[in-house]
Amino acid sequence: MPDFNHALFAVGMIELKAKFVTGLPERMKIIEQSRQMPAAIWQPDDEILNELHRLAGASGSLGFEQLATAARQLEQRLQSLVGGSPFPVQDYEMLEQAAAVVMAD
Repeated sequence: MPDFNHALFAVGMIELKAKFVTGLPERMKIIEQSRQMPAAIWQPDDEILNELHRLAGASGSLGFEQLATAARQLEQRLQSLVGGSPFPVQDYEMLEQAAAVVMAD
């Protein structure tokens, strides 16, 4: 078995991170759709919850821990939200701030 090539791995990680960052604005648009719905009639949306779940996993795997934590927290809050409950505005703001940090780097 050939030796592990650290340099090649590092280049691959840089490319993965760049691809992730490039796609992040589109992912955030999908998630933002759920914020537009009034809390009184909000129902769990599989597309939004799945996107948050994928975002949490991918960002954690790539070392973007603040973004992973914010996505996971919003996913959990939305899963437990029932009609009439206060909408988790702070969780959306945390996610937006974490995404902005990732996109600025």
